[in-house]
Amino acid sequence: MNNYLPSLLACIGLALAVALPAQAGEHERNAWPIRVAQKDGSNTVISWQGAGPLFFAQPLSEGRRAHGFRPFYLKKVSPLPGQVSETAFLYPLFVYRTNGEWYTWSV
Repeated sequence: MNNYLPSLLACIGLALAVALPAQAGEHERNAWPIRVAQKDGSNTVISWQGAGPLFFAQPLSEGRRAHGFRPFYLKKVSPLPGQVSETAFLYPLFVYRTNGEWYTWSV
């Protein structure tokens, strides 16, 4: 019986981990690995991740937002005119930056 005890405990632990959902915070909707979303007090989604960590959207400083598909695509956008927006594909190989008046492209 002693030889089976570690295996039995491992199976019970695995069954509990699968059967019991992860405890999410009050402002988090957790359906990992499909989607994990963080919400504010008014139930508006602030940031989310999907398919594990591959797809995402999140706020940045100064009202900017980022979204993309890791590690291939990243887009950082600004809601205000005149601020720099950036799109990266296979970073750091292809990066495009613009503010509406000028742009830069790196290859």
